[in-house]
Amino acid sequence: MKTILSNQYSIIKNLNPEESITGISLALRFCAEVYCGIKNDDLNDNVLKESVLFVYRNYKNISINEIKLAFEMGANNEIDVNMVAYYGKFNVSMLGDILSEYSKRRNKAIVEIEHLHQKNIRGETFVNEVDHKNFIARQEVIAEFKTELEKKKNGLPLKYNSHEEIRIHWPKILIDNGIIQLDDETKKRIWSEAQHLVKREHQKKAADFTNLYEAKHNRALLKSFEDAGNQTYQAKCDAMYSKLFVWEFLKP
Repeated sequence: MKTILSNQYSIIKNLNPEESITGISLALRFCAEVYCGIKNDDLNDNVLKESVLFVYRNYKNISINEIKLAFEMGANNEIDVNMVAYYGKFNVSMLGDILSEYSKRRNKAIVEIEHLHQKNIRGETFVNEVDHKNFIARQEVIAEFKTELEKKKNGLPLKYNSHEEIRIHWPKILIDNGIIQLDDETKKRIWSEAQHLVKREHQKKAADFTNLYEAKHNRALLKSFEDAGNQTYQAKCDAMYSKLFVWEFLKP
């Protein structure tokens, strides 16, 4: 249920057509090789083309990640399909069988999610509606990050083009949910980079004499930053570090 919930905000119909077709094609190539034993060079181009269109037309309410998940669940006997019988084969019919059974499981999970939502409205689960909205917001962050990560993996353009566009609350959500983690050396490097970028930003403003008041203010800030315990400097570095932490996974 948790996997389905984290993907329900990045479904195929919410992507542009070109991005959807490319993503579906890459996912099907992966599944054909990993779960059906068919290498890319041996995969029939016409079958792949029709399979991509089949998914695009009939399964727009699932995400591209869920195509792989459906095959994985089939291999784990978590849905009612015989993956052994499909080994060495890849066609629209078997794809329909797998995605149909997955969709049944998915729809059941969504009904359970909605049931929990209704229980929350009645005050039977979450402490209050604010807690519930925060939960949904966290799941949306996770889904968006996973979508961006999948785009990067498949060579597709990302929504975010620099660390400056990353929201500062993302790292805590992604770390707390076990989505991302970095080793200590990388954390130290990112922290040093954050300090450098904060100082460089204010140095640039301090040297801009088109606004004398702003330049003077930033020179004063830079002077105060020399105090290692300066709270303003610490807060700015923390915010920059948060953005860079997530950008470490999305940067080109």
